[in-house]
Amino acid sequence: MILLAANICFWIILVVVVVLQLKKYNSAIALLPQKSQHGVKNRHPALGINLRDYVPAANQPPGKPLLVMASMPTCASCHSQLEEVLEALETQSTVRFMVLLTEGEPGFESFLEKYQSVVPIITAPRQTMMNLYIFSFPTFIFLDDSGVIQDLRSSSLAAMHFIRSIGVE
Repeated sequence: MILLAANICFWIILVVVVVLQLKKYNSAIALLPQKSQHGVKNRHPALGINLRDYVPAANQPPGKPLLVMASMPTCASCHSQLEEVLEALETQSTVRFMVLLTEGEPGFESFLEKYQSVVPIITAPRQTMMNLYIFSFPTFIFLDDSGVIQDLRSSSLAAMHFIRSIGVE
């Protein structure tokens, strides 16, 4: 009789644990982008968000679009792609450019020393990057003149291609 009661308790506990784990996984799966249907590209969750709601320092003159490079101080690719964008944007004045740097990371101070005289740098905690669904670096964020995120790209080449495709350059 005791063995039967122990066996029943084991199965009840197992079912409860499985149900709790399924709820946890379902909530995590709900955060993933939905499956693309009919060849339509998935939407990044940050599209349509006003960046100034998350980073108040990300202001720009009215009527001027803004390209923001989200960067980590220790990201080697971020340094080289930052140089590429600065060179590409040297000759145009239509698009403003700034760097959104994750604060509190190793190399933060040296990144600021190296680039703050060259390009405007705004900082944000890692949690802000996560709230904007930015998990890889660099990420290039294209804002319209009111600060709303219009597009996100993962490379400087893709960002510059996007700028040319909308006729901003």
